[in-house]
Amino acid sequence: MGFRAAVRSASGGERFAHRVVMTLATNALLMLVALVTGSISARILGVAGRGELASIQLWAMLALTIMVFGTPAAVTYFAAREPEQAGDYTTTALAINIGLSAVAMLVCYLALPRLLAAQPASTVDAARQYLWSIPIGLVMGLALAALQGRTRLFAWNALRVLAAVAWLIVLGFAWISGRRTAPDVARIYLIALAAMAAICAAAVVASVPGPFRFRRSLVRPLYAYAVPSSLATLPQQSVFRLDQILIAALLSQQLLGLYAVAVTWSGALAPLSAALSFVVFPHLARLRTAEHQADALGRVLRFALLFNLALTVPLLLVTPLAIVLLFGRSFEPAVRISMILVVAAGIGNVKSVLADAVRGSGAPYIVMWGELAGFATMLLVLVASLRAYGLYAAAAASLLGYVTTLGVLLAFWSRRTGTKPVEFALPTRDEVAEFLGRVRGSLG
Repeated sequence: MGFRAAVRSASGGERFAHRVVMTLATNALLMLVALVTGSISARILGVAGRGELASIQLWAMLALTIMVFGTPAAVTYFAAREPEQAGDYTTTALAINIGLSAVAMLVCYLALPRLLAAQPASTVDAARQYLWSIPIGLVMGLALAALQGRTRLFAWNALRVLAAVAWLIVLGFAWISGRRTAPDVARIYLIALAAMAAICAAAVVASVPGPFRFRRSLVRPLYAYAVPSSLATLPQQSVFRLDQILIAALLSQQLLGLYAVAVTWSGALAPLSAALSFVVFPHLARLRTAEHQADALGRVLRFALLFNLALTVPLLLVTPLAIVLLFGRSFEPAVRISMILVVAAGIGNVKSVLADAVRGSGAPYIVMWGELAGFATMLLVLVASLRAYGLYAAAAASLLGYVTTLGVLLAFWSRRTGTKPVEFALPTRDEVAEFLGRVRGSLG
């Protein structure tokens, strides 16, 4: 009750607080499953094998992000703003992106031998097979976007849990069957994803009111929102993947394996913070006045800052012991990298809440410029220092990229509302005292 009361106070709404708490509970479960699957995959595959799996999956994930071009965010936005047309928006986005996915697969198929030039031929072949995850992921992403926009959060959360459990089942099957190589694990997971896509599609048909039609008149508003959202999402996803992409291209599988584990650990608490992001997007989209949106954004942002600080400090303290216990002593060289990335993830979590709130207020172009600035910062740091400083340069690049994006978002929103960042971003002494009181009450 203490946490729920704190969220209600931060957001100003009981229904909003209920949705955040429900999503938070789901994300807490996802966090635990992610830690378990991260530990199992590291122990099954080893350092080099974990790096090979990352190489196999990286480019398909990035291609999917580029290809959908912000349409999941647009579907979520319009499903919240125009619920009677949610089915039509989803179908229109799906029809357009199916053709684009074929183009993305062909381009990646031809480019992968060069993109993974430092990896063996077997890894390239497995990465080419994994490209089928692009259309599969498209169906899953648009289905979940429609459910999120319509605030069908029970179905949305249940499907996200099912997807995480599917990955756990895949790893268990790989262990029992003796198929413990990265290519085998990737192939089995691809089958599981296909089953998940079918379930997600069925959930949309059952939960989102139809009709489900392709409507040419919706293409323009869909992409008017999707284009700036894409230019924001692409740098955001690239910041998350760019370091691993360059490590896969320039360094060894062993180093990529260490870095992949560090990324897994540093992102352990991201699902908890993401509960705010997932709910605040459609919540702000429903608010009709700029004054109400600004007030809600400030409340949520200040709460997010305190919440993430309370999560990040304990995670940072237990990192040295946790890396060895969860992933094995062979991953001990990843400890210092993990600690840098934990700090980066804490900043990135606050940035994500602010970015989704701004997008929900109808200003995706602000997020676009912030993410582009962060991407440029990260790219410059990586190009200048990756070969010389290795994984430390990659971790520092992520940290500086998130700091840059957060700073730009704060500056833009400050200018738009005519307030100083300190006024709406930094918690007051009373808010800090209230938050600490809620924490002590929850623990007690």
